[in-house]
Amino acid sequence: MLNINDKNIVYCQGVKGAYSHIACQKIFKNNKIQFVKNFEDVCTNVFNSNDYGILPSENSNAGIVNGIIDLLVKYNLNIIYAKTIDISHMLCANKNTDIKNIKTIFSHQQALLQCSNFLSKLSAEQVETVNTAASAIMASKQDNTAAICSYEAAQIYGLRVLKDYICNSKTNSTRFIVISKEFYLDDNATTTSIYFKLKNKSGELYKILKLFADFGINLSSLHSLPLEEESWHYGFYIDCECNLNNDNFKNCLNAVKKESEYLKVLGCYLSE
Repeated sequence: MLNINDKNIVYCQGVKGAYSHIACQKIFKNNKIQFVKNFEDVCTNVFNSNDYGILPSENSNAGIVNGIIDLLVKYNLNIIYAKTIDISHMLCANKNTDIKNIKTIFSHQQALLQCSNFLSKLSAEQVETVNTAASAIMASKQDNTAAICSYEAAQIYGLRVLKDYICNSKTNSTRFIVISKEFYLDDNATTTSIYFKLKNKSGELYKILKLFADFGINLSSLHSLPLEEESWHYGFYIDCECNLNNDNFKNCLNAVKKESEYLKVLGCYLSE
């Protein structure tokens, strides 16, 4: 397993109590956490240092987090570890606010999506914020508002829990990835992530997927991602259940590379 050096800083988007912070505390023990404004700030700081970053990559209900893979490709960064944590959203407000008087609910876009069934029963305006903990701070300062956030954020910022466990699914979880400028090949890796672009011709994606099938490589996920530079053209992100030390897998990737316009291995890592 990768030995994460506790002398390195970990860059984390948001503030204390955000889910990225909670994930960071579960993964890292003695590392200094440096909070930054947004996901791109995480990537630029990792790119300019020998330190780590932590990012949410995918939610079990709302799907892939927009923009994360594009940032890894843009800054040529690598995934070195992944951990899935349970997400338990709460509706929280300050001591002066009753649930029937809530006019505005603050939260991150993903949290609003993950709690859409509960929110559909309320008439309050939904306002997107940079993260759930920032939402808690906003709700703590304004009467008749609420935040969808973690129990930890509610505790930190002095909020009352008005309604707990409001996610659409009882099994709501998010995968967080640890990123680095350096590429690490983990002998115990369970996942290899790949990003590639194809020629805009009929049957190109089929040819790539058939190569994985022919080499017996199982794909646990496949996502198409719009290309900023070309409207209605897409890159593709794939998670493979295989280690790069596997010779058969190496041969498969070589074949895929020959059929692709661009291919980057984003990481070969342990995913827990």
